[in-house]
Amino acid sequence: MPYLIEWTADATVLALKLTGVPVYREGNNFAIPSGQWSVIDACSGIRYLVASLMAGALFAYLMYESVWRRTAFIAASVVVPIVANWLRAYLIVMVGHLSSNTLAAGIDHLVYGWVFFGIVLGAMFWVGAAFRQDGARQVSRAGPPNEATRSTGRAPILGAALAAAFASVPWPLFSAALTATAADAAARELPPVDGANGWRRVADGHAFEWQPNFAGPRASLRQVFERDGERVAVYVAYYAVQIDGAELVSSRNGLTTAAESKWREVSSTRVTVQGGDGSLPARVATIVGARGRFDVLWWYWVGEVVTTSESLATARIAWSRLTRQPDDAAAVFLFTEPSERADGERTLRRFAADMSGAIAHALAAARDRARR
Repeated sequence: MPYLIEWTADATVLALKLTGVPVYREGNNFAIPSGQWSVIDACSGIRYLVASLMAGALFAYLMYESVWRRTAFIAASVVVPIVANWLRAYLIVMVGHLSSNTLAAGIDHLVYGWVFFGIVLGAMFWVGAAFRQDGARQVSRAGPPNEATRSTGRAPILGAALAAAFASVPWPLFSAALTATAADAAARELPPVDGANGWRRVADGHAFEWQPNFAGPRASLRQVFERDGERVAVYVAYYAVQIDGAELVSSRNGLTTAAESKWREVSSTRVTVQGGDGSLPARVATIVGARGRFDVLWWYWVGEVVTTSESLATARIAWSRLTRQPDDAAAVFLFTEPSERADGERTLRRFAADMSGAIAHALAAARDRARR
């Protein structure tokens, strides 16, 4: 889903620029002269994609006999809703822009989206029907079917029905298994991170006003460390028994929010930090606001895996749920305020190299404590 959201934002902003609408973009949020917009989960088009794929697979099975035609139509059922969602997002923004946000600014834009999707889906089926392979007409030319032909014709339908029936049986059991632990969810307790390699804990004192916007963690931790006059803040958002609104990977989570005007993310890149525990993949970003500027270095911790990829983090969390293993995961943020005597990113890299092992130890301790 993160890729669908990013692609939708890319396509919408590009279309706005091509049609002469000034756009300022920050991540998946963008502003135009008439207002601000944000591409969230509901705008990703995942619902359109799933609905189109299911309907397209059924249509291909009923209308075509050759494997390549069925494959081609199913492929179209994937591509068409994605592109259509880009067009839908652009049209919604333009309707809101041209109507001074009196239209398509609330729940009505979701209704417009489904109406538009229905039209696109109908058009796709209409085009697909022009290439149908009419098996009934071919059978009539060959003469009346005998009993063997009838049995052969019924076999694929019976097989598909039995396969669908058997496939549907395990899902309620899987659902119960995946949600059974939700009632047992309890707040996790994160032990404090111990200082290492000369870094010592100091009083927070809210020296750093900024904090990442990650909603619904089971536990969170904020500490400040100092060495040789350099200060680095650590913030950890820890998730477990993840549900909607309390999950590590979500379009609602980010360094800043669309509604927040105090802080803006102006740059972001992926880096690799070399430390005593090996290489550490991370992201580096810069946050600016009226009250200062912060450099941020952060990563996801999923079990024993460290990554910057939302897709990999989501896949590992899903696998943990399917195998009935704990889905504990966390987002780890290091941030500092650059000064004339210290480069912020360089300070964060040194801190990550020195302290990533201690942070991982604290996260593992929280996970293991919950298992007892």
